[in-house]
Amino acid sequence: MQIMDGFDFNAAGVPKAQIQELAGLAFIERSENMVLLVYSQPIPSTPKPATIITI
Repeated sequence: MQIMDGFDFNAAGVPKAQIQELAGLAFIERSENMVLLVYSQPIPSTPKPATIITI
């Protein structure tokens, strides 16, 4: 697990402000849902290289 202080947002290609907003968990207080679609390396037994996380 990596903490956000050492995370290179530019190298990862993710929007820093949006990730920091989500890390604050304010969406829970607003009773909003969140769906993350995370692309990863394909595994031969799976048809698509993605993981879906619903919070």
